[in-house]
Amino acid sequence: MPFSLIKCDLSTLNGFKVPTWFVDITFPLVQNKFSFEGMVDNKQIFSTPDSLGMQLMFEGVLPDTSIGSDILEITLDTSIPFSLNPTASPTSTQSITVPFDTTIDIIPSKTLVNSSGASFSIPPTTDQQITQATWNSIASAFNPSIQIPINIPSISLDQFDFIESINGYVVKEDAGVAVSNFTTSIENDGLPSSITNFASTLKTSINSTSTTLANQTQASIAKGQTFSPSASSISKASIGNSLTMDLSFGLESLTAGSSEETLFSYTSATSVTGWTNGWQKFSLSKTGSLSKIILKLSNAAPASDYNLALYIYTTDNDASSANPNSKFTSSPYDKSNTVTINRNTAAGEVEFHFSSGKTYNVGTNYYFWIKEEGVNPAGTGGQKLYINSSENDGGSGNNFGRIYHKINTLTGDLITISAGDKMQIGISNQLKISGFDSALVSIAETNIPIDIPEVKFPASIEIFSGKLISPSAADINEIKINSITSGYPMDVDFLMNFKNFAPPTGKDSTKLDTVLKNGLTIKKNFDLDGYTFYNPQGADSVLKMLTLEASATIKAQNSSFPLDGSNFGGISFDIGLKGLHFESMEANIVQEFPPTSFAIAGMPLGFSGWEFVDTKLEIEMYNGIRLPVVLDFDMVGINQAGDTSKVNAISTLASPSTAKDTTKTIVRLSSIGTTTLKYQAPGSLNYYDSTNVTPKTNETTIVELMSSNPSTFNVNSRARIDGRGTLESGMTIGGKYRMLAPFEIIMAPMTFISATNSPLQEMDHSNRNRIRSSLQSASMTFTVENKIPSGGDLSMLMSNTGYFPVDTTTVALSAFKDSMVVKLNWSNTDSVYLVSTCDSLNPEFSDIYIFNVMDDFADCINGMSYVIKTTGSSIDTAFSYVDTLLKIPLPEPKSFYNVTNSGVHAGQVREAGLTTYASPLPKERVRLMTDPGQPYMAPRFRLEGSNGRSVYMTTGDYLSIDSFVTFSISSTGMSDPPPNELVVKYPNGGQSLDESSTIKITWNTYGTVSKIDLAYYAGGNPNVNSDVGWINITTDITNENFYDWTPTSTDGISSLTSSLKDSIRIRIKSTDGKVRDMSGWYFSLTSGGGGSQTIQEIAIDNIWNGLLKK
Repeated sequence: MPFSLIKCDLSTLNGFKVPTWFVDITFPLVQNKFSFEGMVDNKQIFSTPDSLGMQLMFEGVLPDTSIGSDILEITLDTSIPFSLNPTASPTSTQSITVPFDTTIDIIPSKTLVNSSGASFSIPPTTDQQITQATWNSIASAFNPSIQIPINIPSISLDQFDFIESINGYVVKEDAGVAVSNFTTSIENDGLPSSITNFASTLKTSINSTSTTLANQTQASIAKGQTFSPSASSISKASIGNSLTMDLSFGLESLTAGSSEETLFSYTSATSVTGWTNGWQKFSLSKTGSLSKIILKLSNAAPASDYNLALYIYTTDNDASSANPNSKFTSSPYDKSNTVTINRNTAAGEVEFHFSSGKTYNVGTNYYFWIKEEGVNPAGTGGQKLYINSSENDGGSGNNFGRIYHKINTLTGDLITISAGDKMQIGISNQLKISGFDSALVSIAETNIPIDIPEVKFPASIEIFSGKLISPSAADINEIKINSITSGYPMDVDFLMNFKNFAPPTGKDSTKLDTVLKNGLTIKKNFDLDGYTFYNPQGADSVLKMLTLEASATIKAQNSSFPLDGSNFGGISFDIGLKGLHFESMEANIVQEFPPTSFAIAGMPLGFSGWEFVDTKLEIEMYNGIRLPVVLDFDMVGINQAGDTSKVNAISTLASPSTAKDTTKTIVRLSSIGTTTLKYQAPGSLNYYDSTNVTPKTNETTIVELMSSNPSTFNVNSRARIDGRGTLESGMTIGGKYRMLAPFEIIMAPMTFISATNSPLQEMDHSNRNRIRSSLQSASMTFTVENKIPSGGDLSMLMSNTGYFPVDTTTVALSAFKDSMVVKLNWSNTDSVYLVSTCDSLNPEFSDIYIFNVMDDFADCINGMSYVIKTTGSSIDTAFSYVDTLLKIPLPEPKSFYNVTNSGVHAGQVREAGLTTYASPLPKERVRLMTDPGQPYMAPRFRLEGSNGRSVYMTTGDYLSIDSFVTFSISSTGMSDPPPNELVVKYPNGGQSLDESSTIKITWNTYGTVSKIDLAYYAGGNPNVNSDVGWINITTDITNENFYDWTPTSTDGISSLTSSLKDSIRIRIKSTDGKVRDMSGWYFSLTSGGGGSQTIQEIAIDNIWNGLLKK
């Protein structure tokens, strides 16, 4: 093989130039097939049964609504009061005082004959003795009976016609000195025997019945005694029209005499001793009373008198002792009169008389003890008694002996009439009545008028009858008779009958038949659970009020009638009814059930102008209420423009005839109107009644509702009972509905944006800089295939957000705002407008905050549409930009099917239209498209419609878009590394920040910057590339894309004037100074919270202070 050597001379390379070549870089844009098959979400849009077409289907449940407490519970909350006012009774001022004083002489002749036959006068001047027979003859003949009548003054009560007669009175109750009583006093003045069986009686008679008011008795009143018992009270006693005082008594016949005789005498005592502690035992041979005991005493004291008495005892407590202080410790039985032993009294007999009349029995041992009475002188000697110390049944000075003594008793056979004995009986009676409280009367039967207020039922419901529920809640189905009182002092027959309630078996009626008594309150509750409620006027009479019967009658009777001026008479009662709860009710009712309302999502955004020509709405209702029930059903469609369309169906539902049954009713809305079909039961296949109502003039049909392209549907379902029937607890009404709208439509021109947008991948820093530094040209290419039954045009939109207005019209912007309310929770009061000139966005003059859309005002593009959000505050906010990259026509479909047969429908696209378009892309759009961040693409379709003909849309219909952008770049600079970048993000201008709080400064880094410095500038015209005027916040820190800064911790901040604090900018730069950026506009620092200055105010403030130069 030949071989050749080629020589190359490289010595001339100094003039060599690197050639320039061009490279196309392609990025995909929108590459989507918008298939109608994707519209079938099986939520609102479903396939047709043949799986070819589509149909809108909206269905839901009308929840069961039960007849509950609002219909079967009647609230009354009423009180039935009644009061019959009393009248004042007359006042009695009468009082009665009746004294009765008398003296009865037992010997009216004042002369008696003594035992010697000599007459003597009464009272005798000396003691006289009469025989026992004489006295007993006088005593047996004496048997007096005395009756003193007392009349009661009458009181007139003629003004009270129910009083037939006054039968007596009731004495006032004692109060203080005003007392009513009966007193008696009887004295035995000198009678030798006792007054016996004394009785003093106060009697009255009421209605022929005798009554004893007081009875004062004494079995025996001895000579010289007075019987004066306590007064007998007649306070509050009942008396007749008259009284009697009855006196009766007798005289005792004597079985023995009463003359004095000596039963025992001991005089053999010759020894003398002191009388101190002198005592003596004795007993009697006859029963009787002591007359006197005689002792032999002396008092030799020249200046002392002594008072002595004898105390009689019946018990010796210490027989072995001679000291009476030990012997006689119990109470004395009797005592003599006191005797004074005068000074210088020689020895002699001294008599100690007894006047008590006490009986001394035969065979009983008695003891007398000599005692000094009262205050006596001290013993001076010479006080002596005579004693026989050889005996031991007595003693003195604590020594045994027997005292000189004689025992005289009144046991002789003759009766002694002592000198001065008057032989009289003294009687003193008195009756006092302080007044009368009331009269005792006979009452004639009398009716008392009772006028009860009406208890009305609510006017919204007409009740004929019903059964009350059992059991019920507290206070429900209950008649509470809180009180029934009578002020009449006599019995009143009272009847109260609640005639609307019939009791079940085993329960009481609602009738109260009782007797009212003064001062007694009657209370009673009627538990009405399970009772039947009815109208006594008849089954077809509406119950408008309770039927309550009440009567009061004063019975014919004997009673009392007040005479103290107090209120007399009057009847009152209070009855409460809170509510009646029914188990079932026969009623004529106009009553609405609570409405059912809810919203459902409608058509996709922008699909306005579709007329669904075969739409049907079917409502299937199940009714268990045995009354006429009217269904009122609305479906309201609201489109994106806020326009509403409504269809309405009103039908009377089928009603069951038997309790617990349920009927079915189908209400069908279509283009021909409203059809109602009624069925006997939910499972019935054949209806028993049908009606059709054609649409009225100008009435919206369901087809027209769907043609309004509603974005939402509001379903309102109401039902009301309107008529008479039976209501029962647990009756329900409910159902379901379904609306079907096949996509057989007539299309009007329309504009819409795809519900799905296409986010473009953010370019990396390297590609973005290569494209921007070496771009020669850029273009977009679109291939569009259209298989939907309409032509039109396609616009490709780009934005910094995924939300696009359909158009720039006021209506479209309003609809866009409404969608943001739903998607981003904007306020309903927010609004949006468009700005397309950068001068209007310049922060030096504008109140629009732009830094959500651009990092620097220099990024603004004239002619671009900026969407501005306003909330009504002083600063509006740039929400997004929307750029139309290009607009191209949509190809018309090439052909349609004309008839419906197997697998196809008339109006369905047969063959799609196809076209390809290319369009150049201006450089400013290239810069926008390559800005940091992720832009969004969305196609906007404008369809021309179907020109009034019906077309059929299928799941196979689609719009296919295949688009891309091509950047032609030169090789020059492509190999150079991209420059580093720093971009301030926050605060980027317009903020008002608290200088004492921590502010998070943030920025983005593109490329590699490891260390950074932060500084601030106060005032106007900062130069980012010069360090003059910039004050460091921090330096040489690691770049983390954020820094927490508290302004007051930085030098100079606190000393700034307020105007300088209103013009602060932040700068970030690499520590080597090669890369830097500052905030897009001024922000302000405030003390104690953010300020309220606008961007424009900040700028103007700086201009006036000479800090800014335009």
